[in-house]
Amino acid sequence: MASKRLLVIAPVALEGSALREEIERRSDGGSTEVRLVTPAVTGSKVKTVLGDVDDAIVDAETRLEDSIEGLRSDRVSASGKVGDADPLVAAEDELGLFPADEVLIVTHRDAEAEWFEEDLFERAAERFEPQVTHVELSGDSGGLTETEHSSAGIARDDPDEGELELSGNLPPFSKRDLLGIVVAFAGTLVLVLLAAEAVGDPGRDADRDQLLGGHSGAAAGRVLIAIAFILINLAHVIGLIFFNSLRYRGFGQSLFANMSLFGTPVAIVVSLLIGAG
Repeated sequence: MASKRLLVIAPVALEGSALREEIERRSDGGSTEVRLVTPAVTGSKVKTVLGDVDDAIVDAETRLEDSIEGLRSDRVSASGKVGDADPLVAAEDELGLFPADEVLIVTHRDAEAEWFEEDLFERAAERFEPQVTHVELSGDSGGLTETEHSSAGIARDDPDEGELELSGNLPPFSKRDLLGIVVAFAGTLVLVLLAAEAVGDPGRDADRDQLLGGHSGAAAGRVLIAIAFILINLAHVIGLIFFNSLRYRGFGQSLFANMSLFGTPVAIVVSLLIGAG
């Protein structure tokens, strides 16, 4: 009988022996090759987005060592690693290296679930092609109980309602996000052209104090605004791609979505007023 390849995503602490018993029960007497990934989950979405994961990595390494120690047996060969702070990203990364026959997700019971466990099975079932099985940690007993599983062959998740997918290499974007990106690029170009126009006309406002190598204060103002929004809009686009790849919809995502959409037109108006002054 061929060995079964099982990818286990365990963002919660569990005993390796409990996981081994669950795997052996499911293997029907055959052998199983297990790849255990313990995501470096943080205490909040904000910490994950900001990359504040140092403590989470230490905790994940401890959980991995405790689990691997009790996981191996005559019928179970096991290896493991610490994964991304987002359990779905951790699973997706590992599936590219370990083509599993099944993905096993371990969580707490609903009453004890943390933020990163919310709808984790449903999102994984929509996203991954192998069968996905969800098991829950059974309170004080430390045992595992299967709660639900998906069929194999499900494609990656479709964009949510109102979202558009531009490429398989990019996350889906809302129409507002796409409009903000367009405004960021177009508005930055306008600001650069306004700055270039002012710098190229050194005779304008000749009686004013000279700045930037002989150009007027108006030119200096336009140049500073252009430089500021080159940096702001670059951060805006990178931030939107990052937040949407995590499917994060909190304060940070809203801030980046609105920053260029509304800030860039205001900057263009200010630049025009400075030039007309």
